[in-house]
Formats: sequence, structure tokens, C-alpha cells
Amino acid sequence: MKRIEWIDVAKGIGIILVVMGHTSSITSDAARMIFSFHMPLFFFLSGFVFSASKYKTLLSFVKRKAVTLLIPYVTFSVLTYGFWAVIGRKFEGQDVSLWKPLLGIVYSNGIDNWLVHGITLWFLTCLFVVEVAFYLIFRNLSVKRVGFLLLVCSVIGYADSLYSGFRLPWSIDVAFTAIVFYGLGYIAKKLQWNPAAYGSAQALLILIAAAAGNIGFDMLNGSVPKVDMNKNQLGVYVYFYLSAICGIAAILVLSSLVARFGKMLTYLGRNTLVILAFHIITFKLMKAVLTYGFQVSAEQMEKSLVWSIGFTIASLLMLVPVNYFFTKYMPVMIGRPKKIGLNSQLQASASQV
Repeated sequence: MKRIEWIDVAKGIGIILVVMGHTSSITSDAARMIFSFHMPLFFFLSGFVFSASKYKTLLSFVKRKAVTLLIPYVTFSVLTYGFWAVIGRKFEGQDVSLWKPLLGIVYSNGIDNWLVHGITLWFLTCLFVVEVAFYLIFRNLSVKRVGFLLLVCSVIGYADSLYSGFRLPWSIDVAFTAIVFYGLGYIAKKLQWNPAAYGSAQALLILIAAAAGNIGFDMLNGSVPKVDMNKNQLGVYVYFYLSAICGIAAILVLSSLVARFGKMLTYLGRNTLVILAFHIITFKLMKAVLTYGFQVSAEQMEKSLVWSIGFTIASLLMLVPVNYFFTKYMPVMIGRPKKIGLNSQLQASASQV
């Protein structure tokens, strides 16, 4: 299947925001804005490229998603756990036993230090749950019925975020919220919505309005420090969804505007898994070098947009050779075909993060 360029660009922008949002140097206002939509964006894009017609049976679909999501999850879990157990835990000041995150690889929930070694990996198993559930329940329904069921899922997910004191494995509870954005992406594709179809002036107006909507609704959603899907922390139901949808729309329209110039963003969008898995480790390595090698204090690096941008750029650059290594020598471990030529890349699963 030929890849859609603006989707890769959107994923590229999205992964930059994920990395920046996880820098401790990010300001609270910038973090609020990023967290208000960056995970919903990835679920939306995965839903947009969903295609049930390629899979004749549930088993074939599950096998494909296991290859593209669960094998990378296990690979990155083992590697990040190894780094944390040998090096990372010595510098974190947390009294977490070696056993808890090891069991957390099976539990796969990004709270309470279950994935202290690789907290971002919760997304992969949650997406797997969402994809399988969508295939089972939604694939043969009309757009109207899909929309109604998504509304039901949004209510269930929101109620769970307010009243449930127990988190399910593989973020199954969060999946009720995540599937809403996945389904919205599916509906957008069914309705043949294409942000690239807008003229430049129209797209710019939509971008400005959507960005303003994202910021405005997120400011109104002040009942939580910031939205965090991993923590199932959503704030006010209406403002959460409106802010996230506006943020998604802004990124998609922006992606269509810069797609022809976005080769770097396209590269990042096609190689998000390695970045998702390892960027927090690069932060720890950089901070160790700056602290112990150059005597830069932690206070200097805190709450500074300049430091946040610097860490983001450096992390992405550091992970280019890491991504090259996996792509060339261990492609199966990141859910790709054994031989990665041009055609293989075009056929690689676009539902990956």
C-alpha cells in the first residue's frame, strides 16, 4: 500500500512533540498543550490507515499486529529494562525492585513504576488492544453506527477515568478512550477527508482556528495539571475531546502544508518506534554527561524552552544511527520485513506509532 505523505509528516511532527513533552526542561504551559493531543493524534492516524479488507480472518489480523506492535514491544522492553537495571536505576533515586518492572513487561501499564524502564511502551500494547477490538466490533458497521458506538466508548472511558481505582493490564481501560480517536480517524478516511485538498489560504485559516481551539479548550480544562492518557487523566469530558480534536486537526492541516518540504519529518514519521522507545534513555545519558562532565546543574536545565528544544534535537540525532542499526540488521525486531528496500518500506505497516 502506498504511503500517504502527509500522514508520515504528521507522525514526524507528533514524535517530535512526544520527545519534547518528555524533557524535564519543558515549561508547564508547553507540556499542557502537547499532552492535550499528542497521543490522540497517533491513535487517530492509526485509525485512518486501518484496513480490514487486507485480512480475511481475525487470526491473520492479530498475527500482523503482533508482528508490528508486540514484537517491538518485547524487544524494546527487554533492552530498556536491561539499561535501567544496570545503569539507569542507580541515578534515579527511586527504590524500585528489579522484579516490579520485570513483571511490568507482562502487565504493561505505564503507572506506579510498572514500566519505569520504558514508560512510553504502554502505547504499543494499548494500540494492539484498540486495533483488535476495532477489527472485532467496528469493521463491518456503517459510519453512523461506528459514531454511536464511539460515543458509548467515550462515556465508558471517561467514567472509568473518574471512578475506577484499578488499572487494567495493557491499558485496556484507557483503550475505551483511545478507540474513540482511532475510530474518528477511520471515519475521516471513510468520508474521504483529506487535509491536502485545501488551498494554502484556507488551510492556514483552519490551522489558526484549530490551534486556537486546542489552546482555548485546554485552558478551560483546568481541573487537571495536564491531560495524560497514560495516567487516564482527562479532566473535563467536553473540553478534553474538543481540545484533542482541535489539536489533531491543526497538526494534520500543518502536515499537508509542509509535506512537500518535510523530508526530515517524513523520515521521523516512518521511524517512530525506535524514537518512542529510546528517547528517554538519551535524556538520561545527556544529563549525566552535562552534570558530571560539564558541571551543569539540574536547576539550569529545568523549565527552559531552550534546553527542551536542545534535548529534543540532540535526542533525535542520537537515535538516527540506532534506528539505522535496527532497520538494517534487526528489522524483524521492530516489526519490519527482513529486507528493507524501497518497496518494503512502502508496504511496512503504517499503523505503527
